[in-house]
Amino acid sequence: MQKKIMNKKGLVLGLCVGFSVSYPAYSQDCKDLVSSTPTTDFTVHAEGTVTHNPTGLMWKICSEGQTYENNSCVNDASVFTWPQALTHVDELNANTGFAGYTDWRLPNIKELNALVEVACYQPAINESLFPSTVLARYLTSSPKMHPLTNLVSDSAWSVNFIDGSIPNSGDLSPAYQGDYLRLVRH
Repeated sequence: MQKKIMNKKGLVLGLCVGFSVSYPAYSQDCKDLVSSTPTTDFTVHAEGTVTHNPTGLMWKICSEGQTYENNSCVNDASVFTWPQALTHVDELNANTGFAGYTDWRLPNIKELNALVEVACYQPAINESLFPSTVLARYLTSSPKMHPLTNLVSDSAWSVNFIDGSIPNSGDLSPAYQGDYLRLVRH
């Protein structure tokens, strides 16, 4: 069954539903669209960071758990629940930080969503700037509200870099292991 959905730029995309899909190996697929995150909008720094010039935000090139070596990200990225992610960032900053900075944080949903490359998927990010991005969800600092109480829950919004979507499902399932992290600073 094919269903039509709209991405954040209003483009209609076809989506097959009802099938289980796995991605043992992937090759990024980009369409002939104007890039939403062109490389020219960023300054790459030697220590494993990149600055988005229009916003002034500095991003870690690699996901947490990975190491930046020879212009690439090596090792496996780590998975975190939202409380674990907040603790991880505090511990990183309290120790040595990264690249000489000790003010790293989780991005909010708007900041992380701005990294989505709408012309590409698998992953939906500029791979020349952010290599080895995991085809999965990345956590933000934006908390979700409990649907019944309207109080902040113990989960946060995430961005799925398979396709750039913002999943609405919560992370309250017993099988939930966590999401990945990409840290930012201003």
